[in-house]
Amino acid sequence: MVESARRYLFVTGTDTGVGKTTVSRALLSAWRQQGLAVTPLKPIETGCGDALLAQDAAALAAAAQVSAEATCLLRYAAPVAPEAAAGVQAIDAAALVAACQAVAGRRVLVEGAGGLLVPIAPGFTMADLAAQLGATVLIVARTRLGTLNHTLLTIAECRRRDLPIAGVILNRVEVAQGPEENDNVRLLRDHGRVPIWGPLPFLPEASLDALGQAAATYLPLAELSRAAGFV
Repeated sequence: MVESARRYLFVTGTDTGVGKTTVSRALLSAWRQQGLAVTPLKPIETGCGDALLAQDAAALAAAAQVSAEATCLLRYAAPVAPEAAAGVQAIDAAALVAACQAVAGRRVLVEGAGGLLVPIAPGFTMADLAAQLGATVLIVARTRLGTLNHTLLTIAECRRRDLPIAGVILNRVEVAQGPEENDNVRLLRDHGRVPIWGPLPFLPEASLDALGQAAATYLPLAELSRAAGFV
């Protein structure tokens, strides 16, 4: 695979707190166990506190067993959207794209911050970053009530922007399973017309091996890898 054929899988959420990092860690761990090298990248992490500790990026790096230092490009203390976190020193969108393109590796999993339309800089959102990278989008959604609207809106926005969609992974973010979960997969497939995978079970504080095993058990990894362009 030549450099120009590098593939980016852009992991976005339908909202904050839907488990993007958990799903990304599970995929990275499963791929590593299968011998598929995928580079994790968290271009921007907010909510890092005064010490600027990029905990999500470090968790991704651990799942892929790579350096945490190279996994996060920009870190901000406040737990707000990147454009707001950057304040008067606006993020240089072109420089951010170039930095993402300079990351080593032929297969890159890029975890966004929040949802698809989260602002990075004036006139530039997570969706624009995905487009500039030529990425395929993987949508992570919760299983509970409200996910149909949020997920279908995210799918519609991807289509409006001509962003290719690998599919949707449903992730259970709490122990309780609501009655709506029984119909979510069918309704999302019928109305979204994209692959719907999962749900991944609720796995708080799970080890990397357990996350990787969950991905291998509950997700069609071969199909997902093909959709991402990784194989």
